Amino acid sequence: MSPSVLGYLVHKQFFNFVPKPFAKNKPIINKIKNSLYLLSVKEWNLDFILHRFLWSPFKWVGKKLGFMPGKMAMLLMTVIFLFGLYADFFRENVPVLIFHLLPVVL
Repeated sequence: MSPSVLGYLVHKQFFNFVPKPFAKNKPIINKIKNSLYLLSVKEWNLDFILHRFLWSPFKWVGKKLGFMPGKMAMLLMTVIFLFGLYADFFRENVPVLIFHLLPVVL
């Protein structure tokens, strides 16, 4: 859309606004609607969830591996990665208990 059309729509929205009458007969439904609207505006707290469950564990692992030199940490990660590939390709050779723990470890 062109800027003039957008300007017209915004002008119409602000200057011809008529609020809905307040409905007291459905307070629970109104609370649910308002809560869902607020959550959608806050993007369902995705920033908090990503920080808590993605970035914080990575930072924790990084701090725990901070004592190792970079090449040593890279070697350790490579060995773990290769073990994961081996476990994926040769599933029948990996014990069931270890196989179920692999997603958490890897």
